[in-house]
Amino acid sequence: MQTIETPVTKLTITDAKNVSDPIHVIFEDIQKGVGLVTITNYGKAWVGFFQYSGSKCIRQHFKNTRVESIYRRFTNEPKEVNDYEALGVLIKERISKKYIDEDNIEDLFEKTDELVEELQDFTNETLIYYENDLLNNHLGDEWYLTNLPQKNSSLYRQIKNIILAIKEAI
Repeated sequence: MQTIETPVTKLTITDAKNVSDPIHVIFEDIQKGVGLVTITNYGKAWVGFFQYSGSKCIRQHFKNTRVESIYRRFTNEPKEVNDYEALGVLIKERISKKYIDEDNIEDLFEKTDELVEELQDFTNETLIYYENDLLNNHLGDEWYLTNLPQKNSSLYRQIKNIILAIKEAI
């Protein structure tokens, strides 16, 4: 049997900006240019495997790497998701331009708000099956193929805040 020891640094970060719970992070230098980072926070854990050039340690590599690149090491979840509130604003703008003097604008605005609430349950894969006259009339028959407004996902915002806190701490 063979045993190999690797340098490990464990940090606990408290009072971090935009992160309410303590962050626990473990940096493990497996070999030159290869490292493992484990983060626990909010009762969740993320593990990222990093390969990089140079002789720096995993902490230095982590500190000098862009947040988006680090995020992709921890999850396959998309950084951005559809922003249905912004889609609602876009539809209301188009309704306002199309029906300037119409009495039914408020009714259409109310239907838009209901639509935005209903769309929250859909993913990009299931939107193609969603039929709605309001969307078809104001965005076209294949509205789901257009570039829908996007926003950062809640998971991305959470992990980004954690990554930024770790970068500041190291």
